[in-house]
This record gives sequence, C-alpha cells and structure tokens, in this order.
Amino acid sequence: MIHLPLSEREKTIVRLWADRTISGGHYGDGDAVAGEEISLTIKMTRPGPVDVGASEMRFLMHWMRKSTDTPEESEVLDKIRDATRAAAS
Repeated sequence: MIHLPLSEREKTIVRLWADRTISGGHYGDGDAVAGEEISLTIKMTRPGPVDVGASEMRFLMHWMRKSTDTPEESEVLDKIRDATRAAAS
C-alpha cells in the first residue's frame, strides 16, 4: 500500500485528472471502467489520506498524465511521487 497524504483540494485535482481521462473514453467509448479505477475514484471523495494498492497506483499514474502543469498540480504530482518513493524504500 502507498499512503498518500492528500488534502481535500489535492484530491479534487486528482478527480479532475480522472474525469479528463475517463470521459475521454480511454477504454473505447468511455462506458467501460475498471473496478480499481472506480475504487480509486471513490477513495478520492472520502476525507483524510488515501491508501492505494499497486493496481490503483497504475490508474493514478495514468491520470497524472492529464496534469496541465499548473503550480498547484505540480505540488500534487510531487507529493504523489514522494509518497511512491517512500513506499518503495
């Protein structure tokens, strides 16, 4: 598990990335969504830090590609990368 200490605003940013990816139809017509993707989306709506497994992390990494590189988004990207590095060590 990877522990992501994200604020509510940071989770909103992650959900924006998810929306850009899912509504973009990355699984064909956009109607098919994997269970891990649904689980991760739900976790991003709950208060407090988020714990993600390896399969959910793959979806999060995919969503991160939708960042528009604003300073606020860059902070979220760095926080996720730092948490991933910490979990790997």
